[in-house]
Parts: sequence; C-alpha cells; structure tokens
Amino acid sequence: MNGLIELSAIWMNKAIIVEEEDGTIIPTIRLRKGQHIRCEKGGITNVTEQSPANATIVNCRGDLFDTILLLDVVTNDFETEIRIIKDENNLFNKR
Repeated sequence: MNGLIELSAIWMNKAIIVEEEDGTIIPTIRLRKGQHIRCEKGGITNVTEQSPANATIVNCRGDLFDTILLLDVVTNDFETEIRIIKDENNLFNKR
C-alpha cells in the first residue's frame, strides 16, 4: 500500500448538499475541511432542514493513485470517525 497524504479536497462523482462554514447550504462535488455534512449508517447523505448536518470534516486523505479516499470527521457528539469514500483494495473495515 502506498502512503496516505493529506488532500485539500475530495471530488465526488455527483453533487451532495452540504452546509458551508458560514451556514449556507449548497450542492457541491468538492468536499473539504470545515464543511458540515450529514453522516448516516450507509454513508453521506444530503443536508436538509429536516436532516441537518451532524458532522464536520476535519481532514481529507487519500493515496497518490486515488484508490483510497477518506474523510476524517467529528460528529456533533464530539466523536471522531473515518468515512470511507473510496477503497478499491478493501484495506479499511467498513463502518
């Protein structure tokens, strides 16, 4: 496995609705540090008024070949989690 490096952002294949640091809610394909997202058991879902953000991205990580993409998040309960965006070689346990 090649090493993980810090990334400035992770680009998604399709837009997801997130809450920016200033509170605006926007659709974006670029996930980055400081954005607020909605984490569900199966992954990341859109932020809405009925389903507000429940985690903040604190770091984006990946490898040089884009086979692994991870988001480090802190939940509203102050728990840290790793959200797997992509793991082509199944190196990380799914949560």
